[in-house]
Amino acid sequence: MEHYLARSQELLEQYGLKVVAAIAILVLGWIVARTIRALVRSMLRKGRVDAALVSFASSLTYHYCVTPVSLPKAVRSRASAARGRWLSECPSRIGYE
Repeated sequence: MEHYLARSQELLEQYGLKVVAAIAILVLGWIVARTIRALVRSMLRKGRVDAALVSFASSLTYHYCVTPVSLPKAVRSRASAARGRWLSECPSRIGYE
């Protein structure tokens, strides 16, 4: 039992501040994304854009802002690497070699 307590204290010392900082960045990113979404929504409503388009554009804006904040860097880099490989192989897939 003491081993587990010592190990958990060690992990808390090693990663505790990083976890708190990550949570703070996540919350701040959500706040900024909601603010930008509200701005886009109000601008589109003032421009008398259709309600369905206002809803779609504001949701798209929100998710575009939140995605870089919520996805870990490792996932984003793997996804972009896979997309790059797929695009480089694309000419051979459609017969342009």
